[in-house]
Amino acid sequence: MIFTVNIANSHITLGCVEKEEVLFLERIFADTRKTELEYSVNIMNAFRIHRIDRSLVSGSIISCVVPVLQPVFTAAVERLFSITPVIVSAGMQKILTFKTDRPSEIGPNLIVQAAASSTFYGCPTIVADLSTATTISAVDENHMFIGASILPGIQTSIMALLGQAAQLSAFHFEESAITAIGRTTEQSLAGGAVYGHAGMIDGILDRMEKELGKTPVFVATGRLAKILIPYCRHDIIVDENLTVRGLALLYTERRLG
Repeated sequence: MIFTVNIANSHITLGCVEKEEVLFLERIFADTRKTELEYSVNIMNAFRIHRIDRSLVSGSIISCVVPVLQPVFTAAVERLFSITPVIVSAGMQKILTFKTDRPSEIGPNLIVQAAASSTFYGCPTIVADLSTATTISAVDENHMFIGASILPGIQTSIMALLGQAAQLSAFHFEESAITAIGRTTEQSLAGGAVYGHAGMIDGILDRMEKELGKTPVFVATGRLAKILIPYCRHDIIVDENLTVRGLALLYTERRLG
């Protein structure tokens, strides 16, 4: 059984995988003020809620884009499972090669998702992660990671707009009627945010496909993918478990050498 941790800017996703089956996937807020003990309690609670014996965990892997939290979670994993977790980086895996100028700068989450998408869905592939930021990564037909685009996520964009516009009020686009022509301020904001972001994604995918020179498989993941991807015009596979499956894949690949 493999315990996975994906530490993003706003949320941390805890997962548990056994023989390619995702046993659970839980999200908690990322808070740099929390201690090893507090995160240990979060982890234990996830196992208790799902009635899984944590003593069965034989390995762990962490992807982290918040450097200060990496040693905190490493210590929590060591405390609870008596194992040292694998840390995702460009050099710890053999699934992908890299054509970027500085592979060491590639976010570990992008590495995980690109490796998972190319393995599970084939190459070439373009994979989008819709979270705090929207990241869109491209892998060519030879499993070579050739680059990415990074955009403000939809919620990040909304928060920035509301912070600069005195007459606009907070709203939840997930609960709003989505139309391109809004008939209330809330509808106008929701339609603009959703169709605007979907249009950005479609535009990036078109340009990436042209630069690749071949038709890729489009895959999307992240906590907002299920909400936003239906508004895109491309045929995009939504895999909400792509990151946790990718973490388990990289752990297994490293263990097998």
